[in-house]
This record gives sequence, structure tokens and C-alpha cells, in this order.
Amino acid sequence: MMRVIIVDDEDLSLKRLKRILTESGDIEVSEVFHDPEQACEYAAHNRFDAAFLDITMPQISGMQLIGELRKYHASLPIVLVTGYEEYAVQAFEKK
Repeated sequence: MMRVIIVDDEDLSLKRLKRILTESGDIEVSEVFHDPEQACEYAAHNRFDAAFLDITMPQISGMQLIGELRKYHASLPIVLVTGYEEYAVQAFEKK
């Protein structure tokens, strides 16, 4: 089973994504975070297989958070999520 974290500042979006992933039966949501800094602290001490990141958060964008998380997990697969169409293009450009 794949273990993932979710980082999203919007509670409703976070809960919905967690429900969808959990119901798949193939994914265990290890932890959820509203605060990207807490996600970085978690990443420094815990193993997981992928991260689902909101692109737009007040403290740090999901795009910036990728670099922070990859300091601890260099090849971590990232899924960028957003409710805003204009940010989707940015997500495809990020490697």
C-alpha cells in the first residue's frame, strides 16, 4: 500500500482528497497538514511514498514546498492539486 501525505490549507479540500484517496483501497494517508512547515518537519523524520500538495497556500506555495520536501526525500513523487484552473499550467511545468 502506498503511503502519502496531503498538504492543503483549505480544510474542506483536504478532507475530500483524503476521503477519495482512502476509498481507493490502495493508498494510506499517513498524515495531513494545513501548515506546510509542519509537513517539512514530518518529512525530516518520517518515510512516505508520495505527497499531494495544494499549489496555493498562504505561507508557502506548493511549488516551493516541493523543494523543501525533496531535501529529505530526493525523488519523492509529487501530485500538485488546485481548484484554480490558471495554476494547472504551472503544475505541468514543474519537474
